[in-house]
Amino acid sequence: MLSKSISYSTKVNELSSDFARLLYTWIIPHLDDWGRTDGNSQGIKLQVMPGSDKTVEEFEKALQEMNDVGLIDRYEVEGKMYIQYTNFDEYQWGLKKSGKSKIPSA
Repeated sequence: MLSKSISYSTKVNELSSDFARLLYTWIIPHLDDWGRTDGNSQGIKLQVMPGSDKTVEEFEKALQEMNDVGLIDRYEVEGKMYIQYTNFDEYQWGLKKSGKSKIPSA
């Protein structure tokens, strides 16, 4: 669920570009029930915005910026990068989680 409060979120508005703000919202449908997804910038580009003319480096910069302002936690487990959206459960109050996440926690 995407709340309209995202448009006036202080953290979202701290992001330096419209691209980073758009990417933040477009990743949401790709998250699992725990607010996690793979965190490799090339994988995010291919999964979330395959037609984007942005470089992998620009995706990396946007993801790092999201991490820096506290919108996501990016972490590594056994050499693989992952993303956890912070406060995910706060906005997914009707979500019924199924099973366990396939993505390890931080």
